Amino acid sequence: MTENSNASSEREGTENSPNEVQREGSTIVQPNEVTRNVEKSPAITSWPKDTAPMMKEIEMLFAPPEDAVMHNFYKCATDHCQHLSAQEQSCLRPSRDRFVHNWLFDKSLNACTKTGLAWLVYQEGRGMFCYSCKKHNTENQQNKSKVFNATPCIWLKKSVLQNHVTTQQHKDAIEAEVLGRVSVFHK
Repeated sequence: MTENSNASSEREGTENSPNEVQREGSTIVQPNEVTRNVEKSPAITSWPKDTAPMMKEIEMLFAPPEDAVMHNFYKCATDHCQHLSAQEQSCLRPSRDRFVHNWLFDKSLNACTKTGLAWLVYQEGRGMFCYSCKKHNTENQQNKSKVFNATPCIWLKKSVLQNHVTTQQHKDAIEAEVLGRVSVFHK
């Protein structure tokens, strides 16, 4: 992409805040401008300001091998990570379906409106996971599969992520997360 096409795509977007650009109906947080204190979106008011606790929880939950490279909103926002490693990019290059790093910063795609959590986790060389589904160990009720949970999703398409949010497996995980946050007086 040339500098002129980058500039024109920036003009197409409307500025929401210093860290967000509106494009094609979705809000994308610019990763190079995100700091340790992540700004709250007007629509999603519960994204944590301090990303360290979520980064630690994701690391403990996924327990990747030492050499594994993980990408999630919290880690990439803190580390100002903007793309996959060169090795991963070369592995994915022959395929037209590739993980797009900006999906992590797309609030319409990766942010849960009920929990305020960014759920998408990508492990290089493996695939995509759902933080919520893995945390609550939910499974597909029809075929008992645990794709996005124990098994990574390797079908790297935006539409797959959009469909995952509508699955009963994901809805069960969100319900479990919300119930876990409820006061003891509500239980």
